[in-house]
Amino acid sequence: CHVLEHFPNKPFEYQPRTWEDVLKSWHQALKEGGILRLSVPDIKAACEHYLRTNDFQSVQAFFYGGQKYDFDFHYHGWSEETLTKALLDIGFREVRLYDWQKTEHYYVDDYSQAYLPHMDKANGKLMSLNIEAIK
Repeated sequence: CHVLEHFPNKPFEYQPRTWEDVLKSWHQALKEGGILRLSVPDIKAACEHYLRTNDFQSVQAFFYGGQKYDFDFHYHGWSEETLTKALLDIGFREVRLYDWQKTEHYYVDDYSQAYLPHMDKANGKLMSLNIEAIK
């Protein structure tokens, strides 16, 4: 969860793989009918939260990464529209949102369950874009 945004649009010395390279390799690894589930920061939700609250500190990591170590930053921001287009362009035949509560891994507390206020799953706003693509 929350990995794809750590890959750049163009390769360079310290990061030779792009997000497109990563999606292509995941697509290639899946068998026909296989499902890729992704969770990335929802850039629209982060923008809406900031505009509603004027509290940039609470959404800063969704834009720029946690920056807790050298490579913990984001090169890319995704919306449902941009990620859907990227997945379809790679060759996935169907793309849709998924509800983390209705998955077989719902009990795993990962970034697919990122809410603001933090951990307020009952009343908070989901800040992750949870999307699945079928090969």
